[in-house]
Amino acid sequence: MKKCIKEIRKRENVIIRICSEDLMGYRYVEVRQYYKEKDNEYKPSKKGFSIRIECLDELISGLIEVKKRNFHKGLNRINSLTYIFIKYCPVF
Repeated sequence: MKKCIKEIRKRENVIIRICSEDLMGYRYVEVRQYYKEKDNEYKPSKKGFSIRIECLDELISGLIEVKKRNFHKGLNRINSLTYIFIKYCPVF
């Protein structure tokens, strides 16, 4: 069962959801961009990824490294999902 932990507004009609989910005996974290349909419901886009919870510390470590190396040099070097992590996630 998917449980959404955090919702981040990227634009008026776009949000990013950070969710956890148990699937086939493994726990995953999913980060996915959602867009608002005409019926005002958010639908998942292709922009996003899932990662096993065991790999989450490595992902966070890598994102912190991206922030140290590139954030001050401009956002053209990192994608929007990385930017959202850097800007809004409290672990940084």
